[in-house]
Amino acid sequence: MKAWNTWERVLLALLCVLLLAFGVGQPGFMSLETLADSSFNFSEKGLLALALALLIVCGEIDLSIAAILALSSLAMGLALRAGFGPWAIAGAALLSGMLAGAFNGLLVARCGLPSIVVTIGTLSLYRGLALVVLGEQSISGYPEIFSTLGNAY
Repeated sequence: MKAWNTWERVLLALLCVLLLAFGVGQPGFMSLETLADSSFNFSEKGLLALALALLIVCGEIDLSIAAILALSSLAMGLALRAGFGPWAIAGAALLSGMLAGAFNGLLVARCGLPSIVVTIGTLSLYRGLALVVLGEQSISGYPEIFSTLGNAY
């Protein structure tokens, strides 16, 4: 409990002060709808942050996570264009994300390269691949199950 003697208490106190100030100063800030909406909208980012937290604990970093997300989205779109169903579309996204992450891990773990250098390089590679394949266009028309999962509470 010694760690709670300094910064953690200060940060907790600052959080409480900010919540109180905005709760009093902004009508609707502490309403149930606002709290529910703010907590539901960060779940995707929270899942990504959990994976990154494990890397940071190990003393590593991954800067290419957004580019891997773009590459996985591209794989989903290409699977949709090829006529695959919802399970195969989701599988394409998962497979491409795992392969991109495994490539990063291979370069760091087996080749001994610094993770920051590897992930900056693969960030450009993955984002560039998505940009070259997609260009200025977007892919739409996904099955209804994706919008239901993505927008439901």
